[in-house]
Amino acid sequence: MCRGTRKQVTSECSFNFDNPKIIFKRDLSKLALNTHPDFAGIHHCYHMAFRALRLTSHFRLASNKLNVWSIAGISNFWIADNFDLYLHHMKLPPSPQELHVYTFPPDANLQQQLKHYASFEFLSFLQANTFDIHNLNPQHLQQAINRYISTEVLLDFNRLHSFKAHKTLSLEGLGKLLNFSHTQLHNRNRKIHARRQHLLDEVSKQSKVVDHYLNQNDFSPNPTDFWNCSYARK
Repeated sequence: MCRGTRKQVTSECSFNFDNPKIIFKRDLSKLALNTHPDFAGIHHCYHMAFRALRLTSHFRLASNKLNVWSIAGISNFWIADNFDLYLHHMKLPPSPQELHVYTFPPDANLQQQLKHYASFEFLSFLQANTFDIHNLNPQHLQQAINRYISTEVLLDFNRLHSFKAHKTLSLEGLGKLLNFSHTQLHNRNRKIHARRQHLLDEVSKQSKVVDHYLNQNDFSPNPTDFWNCSYARK
């Protein structure tokens, strides 16, 4: 369980790891290694954040250690935590790579605790690093966090940073994690929306199908509409 007593993500969040088997690999691409399906959402959150990460700020990139998980009867290894290291190792692999192989917990309660731990790791990752706001989509990241990150971890964070205890992350809360103001993130969202709207306006000028789809609520396009050039262009 994660508990907070100071103005960080939380002051403590632990998971009782068993004693790992340690193996060394020179090339992860040759290893059957995948994200565990139950942790794919947390992986997605990391992937979105990595797009805006200033890599020189990463506090753990020098490590060649990576936690992986094994399941009895399955030859694959699985990623369920330390996704920041996993993504970095896949892009810029150290050599050799030291894999700490743990047994994936079969108990549902322990799996939930591992999700809490991985969620805590993600918020800690956001708070410990520097991001380029021009490569960030705050709205999409906020939505992903509220969908995939443990509500208990978000509740702990909000208890430290707001007057009300919420199980979802606000834009202001995201700003506190990323060290941006609410105004900066709001303006970034507005710029992304304006750019997308401009693109849609330009496309709708060239295509009746797109124009009708965007502006007529009862319009239902079919494949022939898109392939019929005499109809698709104005």
